Amino acid sequence: MAKFKFTQEYSIKCTPKMLYTYISSDTALGTWFSDKANFSHDKQLYNFEWEGKDHFAKIGAVKAGKYIRFDFLPDDENPEEDDLNYIELRISTSELTQDVFLTVTDYSSSKDEDDLMDLWDGLIASLKEELGV
Repeated sequence: MAKFKFTQEYSIKCTPKMLYTYISSDTALGTWFSDKANFSHDKQLYNFEWEGKDHFAKIGAVKAGKYIRFDFLPDDENPEEDDLNYIELRISTSELTQDVFLTVTDYSSSKDEDDLMDLWDGLIASLKEELGV
């Protein structure tokens, strides 16, 4: 199945340190990103729950304070899939204005850019509400 890479940058009015906590902590992710989120230290897996369905992801890449990438494991329908869906959340700061930005990259089989924009706009609005900004 062909994949689509969606990327969007959002301005977030908070410190990079605070934002990193909200994009990497299972407790914080469960407040804005998914219905529930748990991290299994022994398996090194995140379990994200949406609408009662579990979705498991491993950390594909991480740099503390800068970015995290969640590589979603294949579901039961496609157990042999090797081109994994992923979501990367990357923090940057403008050197000129000191504004903080969160760049979202969503690599998946969803090809409707308008739907993805609506989805991420809603998720980022929830994140900002949780941050109090």
